[in-house]
Amino acid sequence: MQGSKEGRKGHLAINAEIFEVVPSFHMVEVRKVAGDTLEYKEFCNQGLKPSLKDIVWTWQGCEQQKQKQQQHDDEQHF
Repeated sequence: MQGSKEGRKGHLAINAEIFEVVPSFHMVEVRKVAGDTLEYKEFCNQGLKPSLKDIVWTWQGCEQQKQKQQQHDDEQHF
C-alpha cells in the first residue's frame, strides 16, 4: 500500500504479508517500507488497530509496552 499524499519523508508505503499458520489461524505482518515513522504509527493506532480490534488477539510489542507502563506506574507510587 502507498499513501495518496506525500508526507515530510515522502509517500508512506506499507508492506503486509499474510501467513497461514493452520487453516483456521492466520498471522499478518505489517511494516513500513518508506515514509515517515510518525505517520505510520498514526496510521496503525488510529486506522489499522481500531478497525481490526474484533479479530486480532494481540499486537506485537503491546504486552511489553503494558509491562513498562505498569512498572512506571508502580515506581510513581513509591
